[in-house]
Amino acid sequence: ALKMARQYYLEIGQPDRKYVIARRQSYHGNTLGALSVGGNMWRRQQFEPLLITATHIAPVYQYRDQRDGETDAEYGLRVANELETAIFELGVQNVAAFVAEPVVGATSGAVAPVPGYFKRVREICDQYGVLLILDEVMCGMGRTGTLHAIEQEGISGDIQTIAKGLG
Repeated sequence: ALKMARQYYLEIGQPDRKYVIARRQSYHGNTLGALSVGGNMWRRQQFEPLLITATHIAPVYQYRDQRDGETDAEYGLRVANELETAIFELGVQNVAAFVAEPVVGATSGAVAPVPGYFKRVREICDQYGVLLILDEVMCGMGRTGTLHAIEQEGISGDIQTIAKGLG
């Protein structure tokens, strides 16, 4: 997925788009590319010299991070807007993709996003020309009641990874 995102921007004449944003406390696999965007620092530590640079923002984990008096919608908007802040910090013209699991599995249990979170993420990605890469390896293929977990939010990604449920 990361190579596809890079190739896309090369093909459309935007070679400066090379940065990837992902979420802390995420797991995308153990290849060097997947470890680069994975948000578990202890998994990454020994391989750090080999990894591409990725920026990590807060995960959607309202059980610990939602503020007193904050509604689910307010929380989701606040956390999603961290993506926009990261895009500005890296430079809009430099960001290739945002990688996220619609339902976090391996690192946090089965943690679904608050309603509206991914709709805001989709808006941000569209506004700044950033590809939305959805990792549905653990949560896709019918595990949430729809074929793709992101369907619960009523959006789609630009690139999607699937695997385990295909067998």
